[in-house]
Formats: sequence, structure tokens, C-alpha cells
Amino acid sequence: DEAALNELANSIKEHGLIQPIIVLKKNDSFILVAGERRLRATQILGKENILAFVSDSDESKLRELALIENIQRENLNPIELANSYKDLIEVYNITQENLAELIHKSRTQITNTLRLLNLDPKTQDLIASGKISQG
Repeated sequence: DEAALNELANSIKEHGLIQPIIVLKKNDSFILVAGERRLRATQILGKENILAFVSDSDESKLRELALIENIQRENLNPIELANSYKDLIEVYNITQENLAELIHKSRTQITNTLRLLNLDPKTQDLIASGKISQG
């Protein structure tokens, strides 16, 4: 959301960029892998340069890193988190147990979060908006 992005921009202005973005060099350009909000916040400040980690990992490994970074963001709602778990499981053809080990959560936490995706869309919206808790 726009307010959160402006807060991040103000934080970067006051404290500097603490964590660099991650990019993949491809031919003569760069592909953003992780840090889209940091990049946008820096652009709001009118900066033309940003601290970046240039990775030489393959694209599939970088996509995995981006998904994990997204999961580790504190402001994901439970439905976004469940969808991120589902994406990792499907894209990398891993088990819930593998995912639990990868992101340092219990398999039970993964299973319970994924079950939210079985709820009807209206209930999912209520959970996503914080009107009802995950339970």
C-alpha cells in the first residue's frame, strides 16, 4: 500500500538503505529478484542509484530466494502467506516437510496455513483484512 511505501521511503531517507536489493545480471541489463519495495521507495526519494547485490545464481534459485524473502516479510497476511507457500511447493515440487525445513517453520504450521486456501473466498477476504483471525 502507498502509505507503507512512503513510510519505507522516509525510513530510507533517515537511516539509509540497510539491506541491498538483489539483482541478476542478464546480458546488458539487470533483473530485479528481491527488493521491489525498497527500489520503489528509493525512486520516490528521487534517487537514481541503489545499493544492490548482483547474484550469479541461476534464475530458478533466485526465484526461490525471492519467494522466501516475500514469506519472511512481516506484513504478509495469512492468505498471502498461504499463497506463497503454495507457490514454493508447486514451483519447486517440494513437500510441506521440505518447505518447513527451508523456511524454519514446523510442518504443522505450513499445513495449517495452507488449509486457509480451502476456505471460501469471502472467509479468505475476512482473514486477509484482519476482520477474523486465522484461528
